[in-house]
Amino acid sequence: MPARTEVLDERAAVVRALRHSPALAAARETVAAARARVAAAKTYPHDPVLGLEAGARQAGPATDLDLAVTVEQTLDLGGQRRARREAAEAVTAEALAAYEGARRSLVAQIRIAFVEVLRARAQAALAGTLAEMSTAQVVIVEKRLAVGDATRLDLNLARAEAGRAGADHAAARGVEAVAQALLATLVGADDPVALEVRGELTFVATAPVETAELRRLALTHRAELEATRQSLAAAQARVRTSEAAMVPDLDVGAFFRREGSEAHIFGGLVGVPLPVFGRARAEVDVARTELRRQTASAAETRQRIEQEVLVAAAERTAAVAAAQALERHVALALDENLRLLQRAYEAGEIGGSALDVARRAFRESGRELIEALAAAERARIRLELATGTLPVPPEDDVR
Repeated sequence: MPARTEVLDERAAVVRALRHSPALAAARETVAAARARVAAAKTYPHDPVLGLEAGARQAGPATDLDLAVTVEQTLDLGGQRRARREAAEAVTAEALAAYEGARRSLVAQIRIAFVEVLRARAQAALAGTLAEMSTAQVVIVEKRLAVGDATRLDLNLARAEAGRAGADHAAARGVEAVAQALLATLVGADDPVALEVRGELTFVATAPVETAELRRLALTHRAELEATRQSLAAAQARVRTSEAAMVPDLDVGAFFRREGSEAHIFGGLVGVPLPVFGRARAEVDVARTELRRQTASAAETRQRIEQEVLVAAAERTAAVAAAQALERHVALALDENLRLLQRAYEAGEIGGSALDVARRAFRESGRELIEALAAAERARIRLELATGTLPVPPEDDVR
C-alpha cells in the first residue's frame, strides 16, 4: 500500500498537471527568451569604436612619433531600431498566445482523462454489482438443488454466469486501472495507486447555442487565432525592418592626429556602406515572402477553427440528446429493477433463465448510459476548447 495517498478532484488534477507539465515549462522559457529579445531590441545595437594608431617617422637621423586617435559611431537610419523592437514585441505576443493555447489544450486533456477514470470506475461498479448478484444466484441454486427444486444443469448455468460476470468485473477494473495510470502520467504522479480520484460521472445539459454565436466566441477567444495574428504582426514588422535596412547606416566620428612634432590635426569623418552585393534587397524579398506565407496560414487557421466549432457543436448536441434519453428512462430504474428481479428470483417468482435475460438487458442499458454520460461530458469539454471558453486556472493558482 502507498505510504501517502493524494486526493484529486478535477480541479486539483488540472492544477497539478499545469504545475508539472514539461511542455508548459518549455513554452514558458520560449516566452522568457522572446522577452529577452525585446530587451535586446530596445538596446542601441552599435557601440562607439575607439581607434588608436601609432608609428615611427624616420626623417634623416631623427625619429619622430606619429599618433592618431579616432572615435566612430554608427547611426541607424530609416527607423531600423523601432522596426526591430516592434518585431520582437510581436514575437513575444505570439509566444504568449501559444503558451495560453498550450495551457488550454492541457486542461482539456486532463479533464477528458478525468472523465475516462470516472467512466471506467462506473463501469467497474456496474460489473461488480452484477457479479455479486450472479454469485448470490449460485448460492440460491445450490440451496434449491439440495431440496430438489433445481437441477444440476441449473447450477452449472448459474456458475457459468457467475464466472462470466466475475471476468467482466475483473476486466472493468483493469480498464479503470489503465485510465487512472494515464491520468497519473498526465498530472506528473509517479504512483497511480497513490492517487484517490474523487468525483461522479454526470453531465451538464446546457442550452444549445446558435452556431453564429459559437463562431463568434471562437474567433474572439481562441489562443491559436491570437497567435496567428501576432505571427502576422511579426512578419509585417520584419518587412518594415528589412525595408528600413535598405537605408544605409551612417558612420560618423572625429579624429586627432599628430605627425611627429610638426603638425596637430583635428577633424571629422563620415562613412556610408556601398550596397554592392544587394543583400538588403534580398532580405526584403525574404521578409515579404514570409509575410505572404503567414497571411495564408492565418486564413487556414481561421477556417480550421470554424470547422472545429461546427463539429464540436454537432457532437455535443447529439451526445446530450442521447444522455438525456437514457438517463430519463434507464438511470432511475436500473438499480431498483435489478434488486426487484433478484428478490423475485429468490422468492421463486421467476426462473433463472428469465433472471439472466433481464440482468443482461440491464447490463447493456447500464453500460450504454455510462458511455452516453461520458460522451456528453467529453463533447462539452471539446466544445469549450473549440470556442476558446474552456476555464483555465489563473497562473497565480498554479504556482
